[in-house]
Amino acid sequence: MIETAELLGAVILLGTAEHRSRIADTLPLLGPDTALEYLAGRHPTLDGIEVTLSHPRPYDRLIAAVQAPPEARPKLVGQFVQHWYNGTRKRQGWGEHLRQQKRGAPIQYPGYWCFSGAALTKLLELDDSSYRDNEYYPEAFLPR
Repeated sequence: MIETAELLGAVILLGTAEHRSRIADTLPLLGPDTALEYLAGRHPTLDGIEVTLSHPRPYDRLIAAVQAPPEARPKLVGQFVQHWYNGTRKRQGWGEHLRQQKRGAPIQYPGYWCFSGAALTKLLELDDSSYRDNEYYPEAFLPR
């Protein structure tokens, strides 16, 4: 699920609405997950939606940001991005780059960037100045 959310985030940042829709078509295979459904465009808002998360940590913060009043959203997305890396500890392969480094193996790692946080910034049209310099935030994908 985490990999799918990050793929959706990258598609929102770099792809088209058609790409986003095509990924959304695969979501039933994964089971219900409100964060994925929101990122895929299945729910324009989360008003009246029963929230189901396969990974509450870290995606409960994403949901909180979407459901919050507009003035509170930048702070909440900033917290989501800040807690992104440690919130994904249960992700398959988490920290593998460190193990590869110790073994002297070539490092292959999908990265630390929180594409879903940047996608949320874009979707909600937020000012990201309070968290733009966070090490997990891919600021290069969003213009100032």
